[in-house]
Amino acid sequence: MINTNKKIFRVAIFGDGTAKKSDKHYQLAYETAKMLAENGYIVVNGGGPGIMAAATEGAKSAKGKVETVILDPKKEPDNYE
Repeated sequence: MINTNKKIFRVAIFGDGTAKKSDKHYQLAYETAKMLAENGYIVVNGGGPGIMAAATEGAKSAKGKVETVILDPKKEPDNYE
């Protein structure tokens, strides 16, 4: 492992798009994103449902920032699933 002085500003959270608010992993994603936002991190996700929605809601509940990563349909990669 290499030591570095770089500071991490963004943390990406992606996951199960079918997760419901009653699911434990949804709740954990929410709490994790909230804690990250409270500590000054920007939460990054794909803006989708489930875990990504939990991450967005958690960060927003702490007045944090959220960035979404989406694909430009005109530039869709060959291996996109």
